[in-house]
Amino acid sequence: MPGSVEFSQINGQVPIEVFGVDDPAIAQAYFYVTRGGFRDGLAFNFARLFTQPSIVWVDTVNGADGRNGASPEQAVATMAAAFALASTNGFIYVTGDVREHVTAPLGVYGVKIVGITGGRARHDHGVRWRPAAVAGDAPLLTLREQGWEVHNVLFVPQNTHSAIRCWRAEDAVHPDSSHFIVANCKFIGPNDIGGAQGIGVEDWGGNHHYLIQDCEFNDLEFAIVAPAGSPGIAAPLRDTIQRCYFESNKHDICMDMSKGRVLDNTFRTAYHVTAHPNTINLAYTSDVTGRNLVKGNSLADIATDVTIAHGYKPSTGDTWRNQVTNTAADIVAVPI
Repeated sequence: MPGSVEFSQINGQVPIEVFGVDDPAIAQAYFYVTRGGFRDGLAFNFARLFTQPSIVWVDTVNGADGRNGASPEQAVATMAAAFALASTNGFIYVTGDVREHVTAPLGVYGVKIVGITGGRARHDHGVRWRPAAVAGDAPLLTLREQGWEVHNVLFVPQNTHSAIRCWRAEDAVHPDSSHFIVANCKFIGPNDIGGAQGIGVEDWGGNHHYLIQDCEFNDLEFAIVAPAGSPGIAAPLRDTIQRCYFESNKHDICMDMSKGRVLDNTFRTAYHVTAHPNTINLAYTSDVTGRNLVKGNSLADIATDVTIAHGYKPSTGDTWRNQVTNTAADIVAVPI
């Protein structure tokens, strides 16, 4: 139970009966000593006791690059300036209309980018991220270190490019952007209503253990894709796509997924041989014997159209159980 020694050891807290408080910094020192730290010569980073995550504020209207970004009054104007100030496990709070193509810094992990408007991501009075006035022919945001997060932002990518590219090449320039989270964001094709262009989230190289949830994808060429021609470090592994909404995209989900989960999403576009050839394709370039779980999704097709030929392609060992338009019961068969 909370406050007990057992609970505290599991959750990294100091037992209340020891010092009368639950404090993570004290807990670090307490468990270091009780586990023989000083006696056994274990390493301990005392600086962590006094280090707080950085917070950088971005205001594209009232901010100015060259400020310290430490408060709304000292906000910078661009994401590029914010990235120069960001530190591991810090926060970047954004308001306004971002018009940049930027790459996250090397050696900085676990940063949370948060659009600071209430409600869901949207055009009017929301936080919007679009191509620069002179388009950069590149993703709007490229991630390359682990654990970054993006919340509550509307993205409008440039045609043929992605809103967010998560790049894993296992080299000095693009190490590994795995373990990322994209949540409560909206991705709209650059032609808005009337033409599917651009890419929402692009897994470039085969990232693992990422989470995409509560997002909306509309009017894109690809909503979520791990494309052929990327570095090919590995198949996307143990990733989760859940509670998202897909409508009027040419392709919804396309990747060689392994041990992943596609759960409780809504797919609003029925199969069409040219306009919508892929809804859930988990063996997009090859079958990696994924053993994925595809469950609880609402599909726009009737049961007899949930087939490989109509854009529902499983990986070997998958389990599928989803809803279709012409029957109240879930269909439990893996598409063939």
